[in-house]
Amino acid sequence: MPDRVPILILDDPPGALSGFREQLCGERYRVELLHSLGEARRALLRQPYACVLSNLETNGSALAKMLQAHPELREVPILFVTDDPVASEALEQSCQLGPYDFISGPLDATLLRRKLRMFSLLFQQRHAIDRQKSLLEAVLTSSHEGVAVWGEDAALPEYVNERWRHLFANPQESTPTLQSLRQQVLEGHQPAEQDLEQSESGRIVHLNARLLPGENERVLILAREVTAERLEKRRLQTRQEELEQFAHVASHDLRTPLRHISAFADILAGELESPSPVVQEALTMIGEGVNRMRGLIDCLLAYAEVERVVERGTPVSLTEVVRQAWRVINSPYGKLQIEEPLPRVEGDPIRLGQLFQNLIENALKFARPGVEPQIQVGAVSGPAGTVIRVRDNGIGIPVQHRQRIFQVFQRLHTRQEYSGNGIGLAICQRVMTQHGGQIEVLSDGHSGATFQLHFPRRYDVSQRTGT
Repeated sequence: MPDRVPILILDDPPGALSGFREQLCGERYRVELLHSLGEARRALLRQPYACVLSNLETNGSALAKMLQAHPELREVPILFVTDDPVASEALEQSCQLGPYDFISGPLDATLLRRKLRMFSLLFQQRHAIDRQKSLLEAVLTSSHEGVAVWGEDAALPEYVNERWRHLFANPQESTPTLQSLRQQVLEGHQPAEQDLEQSESGRIVHLNARLLPGENERVLILAREVTAERLEKRRLQTRQEELEQFAHVASHDLRTPLRHISAFADILAGELESPSPVVQEALTMIGEGVNRMRGLIDCLLAYAEVERVVERGTPVSLTEVVRQAWRVINSPYGKLQIEEPLPRVEGDPIRLGQLFQNLIENALKFARPGVEPQIQVGAVSGPAGTVIRVRDNGIGIPVQHRQRIFQVFQRLHTRQEYSGNGIGLAICQRVMTQHGGQIEVLSDGHSGATFQLHFPRRYDVSQRTGT
């Protein structure tokens, strides 16, 4: 906004309106004095003015018609000046063409200032509105969402931004859906949503339509491309179906032959009164193999089950979850210390139980020889959420393997050294992902490990309730 309001004086003939310039100079106005219609037109097209002062008799009709001939100049106010109080016909003719006013008779400085103050306020308001419009247009242009406004004409929108034009490069394909959505909002007076899949581009667009506030006939439609999101959802759904199918096969087709092998081995051992050492070793190996396969199937089923979507919303006490996990493990050795209070989070207690059970079992399994396992569980809260720390005094994890351990079937040791199938920590990572968080491990490779569970603030009930 300029410091002084710009005023244009069309002084034709020269000197006729010089008194006005003298009255205005040095005040809140910046006055430009011109002497022809051509000069005035060029100046008005170059920059905006609060108003134009002009002599009614000499330039009234010509100036008004000139401004009306240019769409961008039609709203420029004119303050006509006349010395002839009876020049009503010319005044009426000119004032009917646009936002014009007049001063008649001898120069009245007070009246002049009052009328210019009115035009100045209008100019400032228009300037502020134009700035808001420019800002709004910039926001809409840079928006990642397509924006369209439909009026009474159902065929074409009144306004669309650039993102909308990009999303609907082929309007013929999308128009029937958009018209139907608009009609649904108008008839129900309620927001409506719909996915539109474009056959030509393969793009999937989510549409959100609603009535504009204070409007009964105008509908606002927002369009957001969700192609990747929907494809990922379909991929996850397909993966879930495959995992469920696998779980079915594993629970029936894989367990059945194992039961037969175990039963035949038992029958064979019962039939042999005194099996040779070789046969006895073979029977032992069959039993161990069967047990190992059962354990692997159980782990795979657990991993398949944890892939199911978690319906969060249930407040869960992590203190009770950890205690329950320790009771289930029922280890004859080792000590568990819970640094209370642990927070309450929104989540699935069964999945969270799997998480802590796997972490505690890992701490017991990878204990240092001759050293009693010590497991500490504590919590640290911050602005981003809560971190649960599970510390142990075991053999630790080499730095170069800290990411690898969360992958399925990844083992750092042989089965002769430590039992397991390399699935437990992969389950832990999946459970944390389903609860909106993440898991990481800190270890120097020889003096224990600390697993950090990051729960975002929105899942931490304790931070919201103060409990």
